[in-house]
Parts: sequence; C-alpha cells; structure tokens
Amino acid sequence: MESFINHVFAPAELLVLNILPTYLLGFPWSYGIFQEYYSSSPPFAGSSGIPAIGTSAMGILYMVAPFTFGSFTRWPQYRRKAMVAGVSTMCFSLGLSSPCTAVPQLIVTQGILYGIGGAVTYCPCIILLDEWFVRRKGLAFGIMWAGTALGGVVILLLLQFLLHRYDFRTALRTWTILLFVVCLPLTSFIKPRLPVPATTRVRVTFNFLTSRTFWILQSGNILQGLGFFVPSICECLCKNFVSEMH
Repeated sequence: MESFINHVFAPAELLVLNILPTYLLGFPWSYGIFQEYYSSSPPFAGSSGIPAIGTSAMGILYMVAPFTFGSFTRWPQYRRKAMVAGVSTMCFSLGLSSPCTAVPQLIVTQGILYGIGGAVTYCPCIILLDEWFVRRKGLAFGIMWAGTALGGVVILLLLQFLLHRYDFRTALRTWTILLFVVCLPLTSFIKPRLPVPATTRVRVTFNFLTSRTFWILQSGNILQGLGFFVPSICECLCKNFVSEMH
C-alpha cells in the first residue's frame, strides 16, 4: 500500500513543490531588471541603496534558513499554515511596494517583507520533498531545482516585458495577482507523506558542528554561494560591462 501511495502521489507532490519555489525564487532572482529600471527611472533614479532591495530579499531568505528549518522540524504540524502565511506575506509585500516612492520603502516591502515570507514558504517545500522521496531523492531535488531555474528564465522575460511595456507598479501588481492565484491554492494540495503527530519530541542538536565532513561540505557551499548570487544581484552592471566591451 505504501509503495502504491508513493507511486501515485509522489509525482504530484513533486510537481506542486516545483511550482512553488519557481514562483518564490523567480522574482528575487530577476531583481537585476528591477535594479536597472529603478536606477534609470523616476522617482528612484540617482538614489542610493537600490541594490540593497534585492540583497535584502535574497539574504533574508537564505540567512534565516537554519532557524526556519529547525523550527519546522521541531513543530511539523505548522508547516502548511506557515506556507499559507508565507505566500500571503509575499503578496502583501509586493502589493505594498507598488505605490512606493522612495528606496527605503522598497527595501522594507520588496526586500525585507518578501524575504521573510519567502523563507517561511520555501523551507517546508524542501522538508516535504525530502520526506516524500527516499530512493530517488537526488533525482527529485535535481528536477525541482532544474525546474526552478527554467521557470526563473520565463519569469525574468515576463517581468522585463511588463517593465518595458508599462511601469514597475503594473509589473508588481501583475506579479502579486499571479502569485496569489497560483501559489495560494497550491498550498492546500501539499500533504506530508507520514501522519503529522500532535506532539513531537524531535530535538534540534548542533552535534554536526563537530564533524569534519560537515565543514568540508560547508566550505564548498560557501565558496559556491559567493559566486552564485553575484550575477543575479549585479545583472545590470554585468550587462553594461559587456556592452562597453563590444
């Protein structure tokens, strides 16, 4: 019976857990086009701190991961509620950012609030995907992240079209509606593979900090991360540099 459930429901869960991170991460990964727009369009042209908007969203999303992963491991019964709250927070933050007229306002809404909502939504996706797949876990995660990257390209082109055709307010409001209509209903289809107990005694320990294997892998992870986020944050700078070279 368990094998039948895994064969029937696991692909569906993989699809849902692929769509959510795509929408969640696709927007901050596309911030380079917003940075280019804000830097050259009123009322933000010439303002300092524009790069901090995207940095705040991505930084918070990843930096709070130890806290969110530990919390949802300790209290698994709140994962789905947290995802609903996270998606609602992201929609609320982007809706608030559309009428903004100053960079600090965008840092708080499009940056900090979106990062918090994204972190609360993203971590349960990873935990549940890890729970659903045992034998082909690596393949499942590879499909999810490959789909997220491919979806990010489509999202980038869509946001670029909206910014060039209309303005940042229309682009943000359009993406808020898409995020709400697509992602919020999907949270109701996400289910754990195993029954969630009313109480749990899972303890979050830090014994891994004494493992040499952990520090070897973490060192590679840090080095990879230092280079991975540079293109997404400094996209417009790279674009200008390439154009000057030619």
